[in-house]
Amino acid sequence: MAEGEVEKGEGMLATASLHHTSVVKREHDQASINNQEEWVMELNELIELIDASSTMFMSLTDKRFPAIN
Repeated sequence: MAEGEVEKGEGMLATASLHHTSVVKREHDQASINNQEEWVMELNELIELIDASSTMFMSLTDKRFPAIN
């Protein structure tokens, strides 16, 4: 194999490696974004539950202890 062909093959291999690395990074980044979006949705649901619980608790304390307010 001629020296030029070896260099060309090495260059193609390097290009393919960079492309693969880029694709893997992009997939990892997308998975990370999806995971973050899932966490945000879970946290929003938790906040809604806490808010509803707080409202319910305040409603109960208003009825039992009207002088507090």
